[in-house]
Amino acid sequence: MFFFPAMSDDKKMTPMLAQYRSLKARFPDALLLFRLGDFYETFEDDAKTCARELELVLTHRSFAKGVRLPMAGVPHHHVQAYIAKLIDKGFQVALVEQLEDPKKVKRLVKRDVVRVITPGTVVEDALLKSKSQNYLAAIAVANNERRTTKSQARSNSVSHPAAPSFGLAFIDLSTGEFATTQIDGADAQAKLFDELERVQASEILLPPSLRADEAFGARLNAIRAARIAVLEARAFEPDSARELLRQHFRVQTLHSFGCEELPLAIAAAGAALHYLKQNQLYADTPGAPLPHLNQLWTYALDEYMTLDAATRRNLELTAPLSPLPLGEGLGARASTTRSLFGVLDQTETAMGARTLRKWIQQPLLDLEKIRERQDAVAELHRDAFLRADIRKLLDGLYDVERLVGRIGFGAANARDLIGLKRALLRIPKIKARLHDAQSKHLRALNDALDELDDVRQMIDRALVDDPPLLIKAGGLIKENFDPALDALRDGAAESQAWLAAYEDQERQRTGIKNLRVRYNEVFGFFIEAPRRDAKLIPPEYERRATISHAERYVTAELKAREEKIVATQDRAQDLEYELFVNVRRATASHAARLQTAAHILAQLDALGSLAEIAARYNYVQPLVDD
Repeated sequence: MFFFPAMSDDKKMTPMLAQYRSLKARFPDALLLFRLGDFYETFEDDAKTCARELELVLTHRSFAKGVRLPMAGVPHHHVQAYIAKLIDKGFQVALVEQLEDPKKVKRLVKRDVVRVITPGTVVEDALLKSKSQNYLAAIAVANNERRTTKSQARSNSVSHPAAPSFGLAFIDLSTGEFATTQIDGADAQAKLFDELERVQASEILLPPSLRADEAFGARLNAIRAARIAVLEARAFEPDSARELLRQHFRVQTLHSFGCEELPLAIAAAGAALHYLKQNQLYADTPGAPLPHLNQLWTYALDEYMTLDAATRRNLELTAPLSPLPLGEGLGARASTTRSLFGVLDQTETAMGARTLRKWIQQPLLDLEKIRERQDAVAELHRDAFLRADIRKLLDGLYDVERLVGRIGFGAANARDLIGLKRALLRIPKIKARLHDAQSKHLRALNDALDELDDVRQMIDRALVDDPPLLIKAGGLIKENFDPALDALRDGAAESQAWLAAYEDQERQRTGIKNLRVRYNEVFGFFIEAPRRDAKLIPPEYERRATISHAERYVTAELKAREEKIVATQDRAQDLEYELFVNVRRATASHAARLQTAAHILAQLDALGSLAEIAARYNYVQPLVDD
């Protein structure tokens, strides 16, 4: 809950404060980062919180007569680092952006919340751990009907409530992984917590009934310090959840996903998707929000080896049981290598490391699948040249899994798409090298690996090889890609030629050898001449500014040309941004193909890592039988 200082007359409130408060009222539980020029500002109680948590200077600003309110801000180009700190501390952040160019409007700039960022919904690399999944989990519950035994029925004794059943769904928004399961039986709650221990979600969504269960909450808190968010009960209703999933995946039933007859699995999955759609407000593909969430994997706990929380910790699968003594090791890296994952991780890519981690956390039980994986590792172990070549081709590869997530989410920039193009260039070489593979699993992976040449060519035709980081400042699109853009660029080049000719003309006309036509954002285009030549300045020159060694002037002719230049540049930048967004959306339409390719590359990397570590330390292949 937040409280605003009372004002005797709301009409005295500045328009900007009124705008801020209207947005804050919509997102009362989030810290509102309010874009104001080159800064993201926070006000009132949010400012006090951010100043304390981020160690910022708390200032005050006058918003009305006699009213000064707390204020704290961060530069826009450093905002990701500050958001990361807030997310790590369990806060949610509402990002408010300017929806108009302040230079083009003479009133209050329109602003709105474009995204609510929580620990389970981040997609930016700066906010994520590269070798770990980042899951948003949702738990649905059904208290089953009371059960009565035959002996109780004969004696009219009181029946006991049956053990509750649970639905558990989790989404990694950064990669598009979306899974759900239903857990039934007398030990359902114990199995649920074992699965939560495995998933290690950054954020967990609960219905009000579970949040009110103190015993459940205490056990949940014992797992890890995930952020707990409570959704309204209707978000977990199976019927509404089913309809939301059907609309999102554009299907008539959920049979193809394997959960049509699992109401709690559906309820949990629907609640998680509802939360994402509620918070991710600026998905880039109209009509198909979050296109990289295109598959729902329904699984059963008995498909994999069940390990309880204590066993996972004692086996040190992904983290050591105890920290290093003070003064030993090399920080986080040394701590990680003291786990099984740390020992086996010789992957070349972040997505390969995440796949290896998942294999360790969720061991297979299917003997055929185990043997296929073993055979693939054995072939890479035997053929050192094949192993080395595949690992070299994967070395330094872009994190395609998370890149596809950012593309689908509308958060990728031009450099991301160029990174994707370069990653796709390696696929034909990988396929050629695996062409003669003998193991069934390697052959299957190679056969399923799509070269995506059409996507690569589309990006290559559109984008320059070394684009700028910002996507609204121009310089993204290649020449000859769009005739309208080429025409605007020709007009800009003509204007540059005119400016050079005008500068030369004015030097000749005035006799001022050091006369220059210059530009800055404050004055626009202007003529600069040494102060010593003031007597040569024509009367039609209008003085704009004086600096230590020169005077600055404008002319009617130069102002007219400036209007034309600025208008052309604005149109060109707007068109370039529009073209880039179209390319990004077109790339997002291939999200499923890109994700499949990324998953295959990640598996190849994980298999290569196991083969490499086996070769280094002379590990042998265990015999797995019935």
